[in-house]
Amino acid sequence: MEIKKQTISANGVEIPAILMNPRSEVSAIVMHGYGGNKEEILGLSGYLAFMDIETVTIDLRGHGESAAEYSCKMLDDLNALIKHLNKQTVITIGHSLGGRLALLADAAYKVGISPALGQTYSEQTQTAIKNFRSYRVKETSPETNFQILAKLPMASITRENSFILYGSRDVPEIQRDCLELEQQGMNVARINQALHHDIYTLPETLAAIGKFIRDIRETNKEK
Repeated sequence: MEIKKQTISANGVEIPAILMNPRSEVSAIVMHGYGGNKEEILGLSGYLAFMDIETVTIDLRGHGESAAEYSCKMLDDLNALIKHLNKQTVITIGHSLGGRLALLADAAYKVGISPALGQTYSEQTQTAIKNFRSYRVKETSPETNFQILAKLPMASITRENSFILYGSRDVPEIQRDCLELEQQGMNVARINQALHHDIYTLPETLAAIGKFIRDIRETNKEK
């Protein structure tokens, strides 16, 4: 398997990335959550790469090796990256903040893992995130994250091209929003005993995402 580090220019910004299987015609852009980085989520990327998918695992603005400041421009960066890849099929996959972006992206298929779907969060949730995650982000203030979540548009989710996973021990707001989508008939899976910070590492999560992608391939073969 070919693995390489690369900096990709898109939307006027340099996006640090780790690529696996760069010659595949199916590409998955894999994104971490707020306060994370591309290295944290490489286990998921490796799982997908063994399915003969190109994975492009990136640092979002303000995170990891990115020199850019954290801002709403992340979504524009992502859509510019999709165009830059110029692949037959692009799947966006993200955790938490990355899950929100994945579901908003101009991609053929989208996977949100414990996606931060809401625009408002409780004081308890905000305090926990500020205390344990904001120190890892290049931002003007710990309030920036919640300002961005409030400004990002709500994701337009369809059963046909989107898949959402959340944990039974997830952040309360995320459990609430994902359960509401499940009740609306969207393609949602609840991962038993999963916490917000470990759901993307669990075998059940990887298997569910793998099945979603295999189903996509089978559907596209029939067309």
